[in-house]
Amino acid sequence: MRLRLRGERGMALVMAIGIMAVLSIAGTTAVMYSTSSAQQATQSRSRSDAFSLAWDDSTTSGEISWNATAKTLTVKGTIFIDGSAKVSQTANYNGQATLYLSGTMYFNGSRCGVPTGSSYIFSNWDPNAEMLTIIANGTGGQVNTGDSILLVNNQYFQGGLFGTGNVEYGQNANSDGPIMGSQSILANNVLTNSFPNITPVPVGMPGNPNVYAQPNPPQFFSG
Repeated sequence: MRLRLRGERGMALVMAIGIMAVLSIAGTTAVMYSTSSAQQATQSRSRSDAFSLAWDDSTTSGEISWNATAKTLTVKGTIFIDGSAKVSQTANYNGQATLYLSGTMYFNGSRCGVPTGSSYIFSNWDPNAEMLTIIANGTGGQVNTGDSILLVNNQYFQGGLFGTGNVEYGQNANSDGPIMGSQSILANNVLTNSFPNITPVPVGMPGNPNVYAQPNPPQFFSG
């Protein structure tokens, strides 16, 4: 049995699509946008497989890094990848961040925000301390036709998932956190768990107010 939940579009998704349209201008580089000091780091990639590589792309105000030895993803700030991403190993993540993808998101491994070394017990997750939100603008390709995000059978995710297309869960998949897509497709024995109120929403998450830098008045000029 497959359950399809329709009519889940809302203002948050509209905002996500609008932000994706702006961010897509960035070209073919993976860009990390700093939310506090307008610093940015670029890394050229023809295909982004951010969660299966050992790498560190961080600045003083933003970070996405993968420790292959500890199997821990560290995230901070608002991140944009011009391409698709894939989770191929089960691991924890630390931090609060929003990840925008011009492509799709494929989970062939679980990603949970419980403390490092903890088992994947959903009641252990505190989204006000560890919260990763993924917004995917593409469809198809590495995922099923019409999907923006796909969790295959028996995979878990703790965090927010927003898709321009469908958000699909395979059999026995589990999810904890907000979900929004064109459709939510749930296969047999899918469990969507309850979660506490999220008060410090990650910067850049759809629905969050935009924050603008305030310039100081001009100084040291004449004429």
